[in-house]
Amino acid sequence: MTVNRTRAARQLARQLSDRSHTRVTLDYHDSVHTTGRAWHIHWTDGPTWRQMLALAAGLGHQSPGIDVAQLHPARSHTALGEAVSVLGWLDADPDRVHHYPGVWREYACDEIAYPERASAQWRHRGQALLALGEGRLEGGALTALETRVHAAGWAAALDWLDEFGTSGRRLTAI
Repeated sequence: MTVNRTRAARQLARQLSDRSHTRVTLDYHDSVHTTGRAWHIHWTDGPTWRQMLALAAGLGHQSPGIDVAQLHPARSHTALGEAVSVLGWLDADPDRVHHYPGVWREYACDEIAYPERASAQWRHRGQALLALGEGRLEGGALTALETRVHAAGWAAALDWLDEFGTSGRRLTAI
């Protein structure tokens, strides 16, 4: 029996979307990870890449024609998702602020799942952090947060982010 791989990929994408509650697509194209072409899973925010691959592995028996062990994750992030991920990652262990701020986003997005499901308070803080970078999670915004944490502590840095929008003032870096 011949397996239509495109149909199998669409079916797997639907199943992954249903399981992860995140819009998932699969496409087949050249890969920087391997020689030749490969299937890539695409989604925004939602589960971590490890969680998505685990979901795919659990569905592998239902997807003939797609070798789920060879899938390449391609998770993208909204700006707010990145900001909330960084804040959640730092909140889990405020000592992480001692890492170079340039790596915070990568580490945070690697560990934090479903940033879009964060509480309103964390999303508000994420928006405040983005405001420092004019809507993007820029190095200056991360450095300002790092400086605030070093100067006053993690709790004070969160209070500083909470002030944004409630006081009518704009955040300023120190």
